[in-house]
Amino acid sequence: MKNIKLLSALILIAAMVFIFAACAAKSPAWSTPADVTGTTFEAGKFTVLVPDGWSGVAVSDTFNDYDTAYNPYQAYIAKGKNINSETGVYSKPYILVEFTPADETFYELSSMFYDNVEEKSITVNGQEWIGFSGHFISDCIILWTEYADGSHAEVTIYHEGDKITVDDVDVQAILMSIRY
Repeated sequence: MKNIKLLSALILIAAMVFIFAACAAKSPAWSTPADVTGTTFEAGKFTVLVPDGWSGVAVSDTFNDYDTAYNPYQAYIAKGKNINSETGVYSKPYILVEFTPADETFYELSSMFYDNVEEKSITVNGQEWIGFSGHFISDCIILWTEYADGSHAEVTIYHEGDKITVDDVDVQAILMSIRY
């Protein structure tokens, strides 16, 4: 009886060691948004971090409002490597980043067109982002912030379920990296 208890305890200890080792192997290499590495995407009027394993894609100037073929106030940051077109973005979880300078009017997106709306807020690196989550054509989270100079940034996180969230360090790193 003693040997059975001892053997059971040893098997339990070995199982716990393997479980802890497996969990530790799945931990990310970083633990805070400041530790995330990647490249800087130049959108025109602002820059934003594209974390390693993600892609930055310019947004087309659909209405020919600008001198370039792309909208300098918007950028797509999509989860996945080598995504180089807007149509490629739509098949992945992605973030649409929009920048509004202080001398232009910022319009908060209304939640009235969305189903299952929940208010959201997050503070990243001292900057408060507020907005909501909801469902229109797909699940999304829409957040905006106002900077000290009166300019604004808005992000729409198209997460298609829970593939990316505002709790992900990559997403938080993108939020804190927006520069104008």
